[in-house]
Parts: sequence; structure tokens; C-alpha cells
Amino acid sequence: MTNNSMQGQSQQNVSHQDQDSHPGGDGGGGGYNDQSAYYEQDPQYEQYDDGCQNEAYDSYPDDSQYDDRPDQQYDDRPQNEEYVDYSDRSQDHQQYDRRGSTDTHPRRGSARQPYPSGEEVDGGVIDNSWLFNDSAHVEDNEVDDEVGEDIAAFMARRNKGVPVASGGDDDDRTMGTMATKGLAFRSATIKKAKDMTAPTGEVTIIYTDVQGSTALWEACPSDMKKAQDIHDQIMRKCYTDHSGYEIITEGDAFNLAFQHPVDALAFALKAQLKLYKADWPAGILKQSDGKDKPKLKFRGYRVRFGVHHGPTTNRIHESTGRPVYSGEAVKVSKCVEGLCHGGQILTTMETWKAISGMAERCLGRPQVLDCGEHVLYETKDPETGRTIRHSRRIMQLVPSELAFDYFEARGLKDVENEDGTVEYVTKDARSITGRLFPPLVTKRQLTTCFLNAFYANNEVAICFVYTKGLEENGPEEKSRNLKRLAKFVRSQLLRMNPPGYECQEDAGCWMLAFARAADAATFGLKLTAGVFGVKGLEGDVDRERMFKIGAVQGPFASMGPHKTTGMADYFGPIVNRAARVASVCEQGQVCVGVPLTDGATVDPPNFGKDIYVELEGVKQLKGITIDFAIFSCRTG
Repeated sequence: MTNNSMQGQSQQNVSHQDQDSHPGGDGGGGGYNDQSAYYEQDPQYEQYDDGCQNEAYDSYPDDSQYDDRPDQQYDDRPQNEEYVDYSDRSQDHQQYDRRGSTDTHPRRGSARQPYPSGEEVDGGVIDNSWLFNDSAHVEDNEVDDEVGEDIAAFMARRNKGVPVASGGDDDDRTMGTMATKGLAFRSATIKKAKDMTAPTGEVTIIYTDVQGSTALWEACPSDMKKAQDIHDQIMRKCYTDHSGYEIITEGDAFNLAFQHPVDALAFALKAQLKLYKADWPAGILKQSDGKDKPKLKFRGYRVRFGVHHGPTTNRIHESTGRPVYSGEAVKVSKCVEGLCHGGQILTTMETWKAISGMAERCLGRPQVLDCGEHVLYETKDPETGRTIRHSRRIMQLVPSELAFDYFEARGLKDVENEDGTVEYVTKDARSITGRLFPPLVTKRQLTTCFLNAFYANNEVAICFVYTKGLEENGPEEKSRNLKRLAKFVRSQLLRMNPPGYECQEDAGCWMLAFARAADAATFGLKLTAGVFGVKGLEGDVDRERMFKIGAVQGPFASMGPHKTTGMADYFGPIVNRAARVASVCEQGQVCVGVPLTDGATVDPPNFGKDIYVELEGVKQLKGITIDFAIFSCRTG
């Protein structure tokens, strides 16, 4: 679908229509990243997520861009050219803004405007390796339903009811700064708002707003007054539970500050639950922006939450006598809220990174979804006139009670027949309920996100890449080389058409997903050829034998967002099979494995005239019960 065709359907996309049944679907969908199976019952969701356009991926610089600049200056996209937009939507935001043109709140209008010059944010491919180290994440199976209210039990179990001493471990000292931890040791869980002190220094700023409030006021003013009181009471009760500080309110929009991001996110998650369960007036529930939609778990006010933690400064307002904040956290959180749809919580990756290890025990296991990297605002360098992109990777959080279970909705399940045989059938997603959102309301999307992960027809090509040519280097050289190679791999993924998807990476081992095995083979060949153009690799490196790449195409059992990274995580035999194929490759080889069931033979796969495929042999892979034909690929 071209941008022109998207524009032609914009009115259909932003309409607020009722939905009588849940957008379940069969987990399939036509073509790359077609979410219509999930949105087919609701016109307001149609066509929101049809992937990236073919013409968008041919404008990347060549490999000569990988020079020896310092890492912090490394950007694999040209700085003075128009950069690629992976959102595949018209740049006219209003056409894709479900809030509609009637929402004219003064702060809402300013959220999209460029801000004064700030620190330059590298808009290039970012390093996500921290996301895949789960060693710091604590599993806690005894978590209460209410967000944040399991903290007292956790601390009591850990310390046998004794408060942590000041000389405790890092987790204890970190939690000692949180108001949320303090709730565990106070007899009263509510601290009066008037007694709260304003956070200083590194602060988490939240902006909230109600979707479609102007239209709601026009439609039912009497019920809106009641609804506004319900909304305000819930917001103030929730933020006082987590020692939030109310900076200012403008109509139904709140601007809050928290000293620690775990308190801010606990507040946002609890508030979304309370808002969903509130007793809304009947007039609100008759409107499109307040209608009860059990399948999507929307009911009453749809409130947007934008959250970011960062440095701030504050001054006392002359009229109100209350602190007024400025700085990075204010600018970024305001822009993040501008990306939101009603009912959505968005935060930046660095904010989520700061507390992700505590999410299991402090936030009630929210669903985390990677939304990709987005341009928030742009500034001009006064000396060079160069456009500076200020971008962030965005994470979506949904309370577990309201989350859509992608793992149960996508993939295949095994069913035993009466004769004892097992067959695999497509999962029936019609009974799965939970919140689904269209892509963000963005200026530019610079990278892929969870919504771009492949799942059409319950098939995917899984590819593993092992980095092997760095064995002779010392640990520091190897670390720097892996960092530079990671940027190279990510840039090659984005150059694919459609772009390849990064599931996870750990110390040079990559798990990737493609729509077809041919795409995985093409990517592998470009990777092995392009590594010779990567500059700045240190020490003794063997570029010719740098990678081992193996891929398998087939059905997956389930897929959904990783609990920490929010990136797509695939499960099923295909994952282990692809890893085993990569492990039997020779260094420098690109191989594709084809399963041989019941001793069958297979012809070499046809990957097009530009790729020559040769049978390496039939092998029994470790832990795999069936034989695999291993085909090596090279440029024809």
C-alpha cells in the first residue's frame, strides 16, 4: 500500500465506530505485517499496520559510511538528507490522529512543535544488547492483582519483616529512594498531596490527557462534569499512593513529577486499571471515545500517558508559588505523550531500562511492547544549518489485566486425534481480549517495532548469526568490535525489503526473523560481503570467516512480546532447528536447512537467479529427530 492509498483511507481509519466483536483473527494475515486479522472487526483499526513500503529501503548510505568516527558520533544514516520513515503513513499527522481535530486543548497543540535546541540525540541504529541479559530480572510468582501492591509482600519475604538497613545491597539502596517501597512500612498508604515535596534533579515527568474530551463535552456536558470528577479523583488517589507531585492541571490534562521512574510507572499502570473499572455515567458510555468495548478492554475515559525520566531544573512560579520544571525530561515526556492513543502508556527505553529489573516484583508484570525508535522533535544547528533529529526508542506498557495475549492468539497448537496422531491447527484468537493500539502518531519511525514482526500464515523464517572472527582479540578490543559490528548488522537489516526483524542479540549471537528463507539468505550474503567495508575494526580480525549464518523457514508455535525487551519472541521447533543449522555451517558460510520427513528427498530451494544454492549434505542435527538437508548459498 502506498502513502497515497493510505491517505485515501484516512477518514476510514480515524472514524470512531462501534465494535461488536473482538479483532481476533486466525493469527495469519495477508503479506508483510498485516494486522487486519486483529483489526478487521473495527474500521478504526483497519490498515493501520501494513508494514513499510518497498521504496523506503533503498536510500541508505553505502558501506563507506562505516568509518572510524567515535562511537557516540556513529550514525549509519546521512545527516543532511531526508531520512527513511518506517511508519508508512502520510506525514500529515492529523489524518491519522484518532483524537480528531476537535481536540484543541492548548497543551495538546504544543506537544508536536519543535522545542528549543537541546542535546543532540543520535538517530542512528541503537545498541539493544542490554535488553537481552535476563540475569538481573527476578522471577516472583506470588504477585497480587493490583499494580504495585505486591511490594510489601516482596520486602517482607526478603527481609522477614525487618526494614532494609542503609548498608544493604544495590537493589536495597535503589529501592530506598522509592516512595513505592515506603508504602510497605507505613500504616497508612496514602500521603496527603499537600505534604508532598517537589522532586528535584533527575525526575520522572508524566503528561496525561483524555482522548476526545472536547467532543465528549459537546455531546453530554452534564455527564462530563461527573466523569471529570471521577477521573480527577482516580488520578489524585493513584499518584498520592506513589508520591507523585502535581505540577499543574489544564482542564483534564495532568502534569506530574516523580522522583523515581518505578513510582511513575506504577502510578500510570494503576490509574489505567482504575479508570477502566470506574463507574462511568451512562452518557459517556454512549460516545465513541467512552464506549464500553469488552473485547478491547476499553470503557469510559481513554487517557494517554507519556513518561520520561531525565535531568530537570525548576523555579518557583510567581503566581502559583509551585515549582515549574524545564529540561530534557519535560521536553521528551511531552513529545512522548503526543505519540499516544487513548488508553496507552508510553515511555522511553532508557526510562524502562532503569527499572525493568524491578518490573516483576514492583509493577505487577505489565505487558511490554517495543514501539521502535521515533523522531520526537528536530532542531537546526545555528552554525551549520544541519537538522538535528532528537529521537527516542519508545516502549508501551499495558497492565497485565488489560493486555492482549499475543502468544495465545498467534501460531499453531497441537491437537491429538482419536487415533493418537497429532495435528497442528491455527489458534482461534476470537476469545482473546485485550488492548490493541494502532501504530504511534509519529513524525518519523526510524526502526522496526513489534508490529513489524512477521506472523502471516503462522510462518516465519528464523535466522541465527554467530560472530566468530574475533577470537584472537583481547576482551576490550572484542567488545568494541562487537559494538561496531552490531551497528553494521542492524543497518543491513533495515536495508532489506521488507526489513529483517531483530528478535534478540547477545555478545554477537543474533536471532532474526524474515518473511521468507530467500530473504534470510539474501541478508546473509549481503552481510558476509559487506563486512569487508566496515572500518574501524581493531586487532586481528578474519573478515572472510566473520559469520556463521543459518536459517529455516516454517510454522511457529507462538509469538508475542518478550517480557523485558518488548520485541517479538518466537517459540516452537523452528527456533532450535535454525540455531542447529547455523551451528553446523562453516565460518563464512550462509546455509538454509530443509527438513526431510519420512526419508523424503527435496530439491534445492529456488532463491532467484542471483543466489546459487548447493547441497552440502543431509545431516542429523543435535536434538532434532528428523534429518535436514543443508544447502549453502552464494552469489550466482
